[in-house]
Amino acid sequence: MLDVHVPVSLRSTPQSECLSRLLAELPSSSPLPRDAASFWSSYGFSSPAPFLQRTALRPIEAALFSELKARLSSTPISSASFAACLSPASRAWLLAFPSPAFSLSDREFSLASRLRLGLPPSDALPRVCRCSARMSEDPGHFLSCPLLRPLARVRHDRLVRFLATLIQRAGGAAYVEPRYLEDKRPDIHAFFPDDRVMLDVCVAHPSAPSRAGLAPGSALKYRENAKTSAYSSMAKDADSRFVPFAFESFGGLGPAAVAFLRDLDSYATESFLSASYITSLSSLAVLLQKGNAEMLAQGIVMVSRPAVQK
Repeated sequence: MLDVHVPVSLRSTPQSECLSRLLAELPSSSPLPRDAASFWSSYGFSSPAPFLQRTALRPIEAALFSELKARLSSTPISSASFAACLSPASRAWLLAFPSPAFSLSDREFSLASRLRLGLPPSDALPRVCRCSARMSEDPGHFLSCPLLRPLARVRHDRLVRFLATLIQRAGGAAYVEPRYLEDKRPDIHAFFPDDRVMLDVCVAHPSAPSRAGLAPGSALKYRENAKTSAYSSMAKDADSRFVPFAFESFGGLGPAAVAFLRDLDSYATESFLSASYITSLSSLAVLLQKGNAEMLAQGIVMVSRPAVQK
């Protein structure tokens, strides 16, 4: 006998059969019925309970997340990459509004996406890099390859100069690599009406083989601590505070960097200027991925060329 609670339009249709399969595969913690007839009896002709979609999907998403995490924890490198992608700031480049000044080309977006998905930048890479590292075990190897360090420096310098621009937009004055400081120099010395800040920018690659075994966030914290040890006393002597502006290659930001961007937002508001936290974060995130893409693209070219015989 046909269940009268099932809408006529969905009786014995592919959609109804698909629903039956989905309900049968739900985790035990799901509040939804386990079969289509019970589902339509409960929800076919009555208004759904508040937040039903959220309540129904949370157990499913949690089960999928646990499955994915278990699968990606098989190696230290994939586990470190997965943990880095959980940082809220790591997806800022995906949420950024495109603009003429900061947008990713199709090639750059493809390379950034493959990095985030744990895929190598190309499906046709050799197993071993020119530096003798095994690329088959490290999809993001080019971001830590010693032969591509000059491009890592270019990525760093572009981030520094744009950060200086953000400081100026917030009403501050920014000196890049100030020559009036002796010995080592921070990347930026910034001045605001009631604040002086020294900043040094760095990019940590958490899935590099030398970092992959560390706890999530440890590579970023290590770089922050190293910068603080190197520059905090100098900043104090210059009547300034020091901010280690640390990125992760996947897009994460250290807490000190996040706090400084929020400070810029406040300074801009006080001066009736436009330098919002979200806009600054998104622009930096896009610029970081452009730098990553350049390293990945040049790495592909490097390993594709025939080796020069000495």
